[in-house]
Amino acid sequence: MDVFAINEETCNQCGACASVCHFGLIEFQKKSYPQPVSVAEMCSRCAACMAVCPTQSIVLRDVSYEQCPPINPAYNVSHEQLVQVIKSRRSVRSYRARKVPRDLIERIIETVRYSPTGNNAQNVNWLVFDGKSELQYFRNVGFDWVLEVAKHLSLPPAWIELLRERRETRNEDFFLRGAPLVVSTYAEHGDAVNAASCVIALAYFDLIAASLGLGCCWNGLFSGAANSFPPVKERVRLPEGFEVHGSLMVGYPKYKYNRIAPRKPAQITWR
Repeated sequence: MDVFAINEETCNQCGACASVCHFGLIEFQKKSYPQPVSVAEMCSRCAACMAVCPTQSIVLRDVSYEQCPPINPAYNVSHEQLVQVIKSRRSVRSYRARKVPRDLIERIIETVRYSPTGNNAQNVNWLVFDGKSELQYFRNVGFDWVLEVAKHLSLPPAWIELLRERRETRNEDFFLRGAPLVVSTYAEHGDAVNAASCVIALAYFDLIAASLGLGCCWNGLFSGAANSFPPVKERVRLPEGFEVHGSLMVGYPKYKYNRIAPRKPAQITWR
């Protein structure tokens, strides 16, 4: 079988498959059937052609229609519903003392693996930290990293001393905020496309988690420590040549938000 096959008995010659192919690997002329171009082996197996075909007439060599379930219109959300989901999303930094079930995280990642990646590389890898001893270790060593970053950013010394005092007198957790779980995405180092794919995946994770009653907060401190702070980096143990591109603290929110917080107007330049 070539990169793809066409069932000429059912193909309606609409040309949609050729139109959506992002590499332009499908040749189509009106009143004819789609054909692969000479460099069709460049196909990324994104299956956009199969997803758009109204008659299930195009089949990729390594993809079946069983892997492409139909879209159920009954599950579509309205514009207003989606707007509220996005606008009401909050960074959660206070969590209930309740463990997040692993199967819940697996459900979210099972959906998030459909988030877009450059050239359909699907190159996002996941790290999930939910062990009490592991998280406690990060909390113990993480405060040193918090202070290091604060000094590097030339933040007010009085504020840094306030953090130190609260840490010593109240044992406040400024590194992980008491979150019962941390999720990180990682990919190969030095590739901007990989980094973007990881961040997009976490953004999807953040929104889907809210639909399951969870709250998230982006944690750049943890990502930075995982890549460059030896006490954390050595514990994270990434494969050679890989780096963390984003991290979320995750847990059940301690408080319920009742209003949407304001934001600055968007700065738009039309050209």
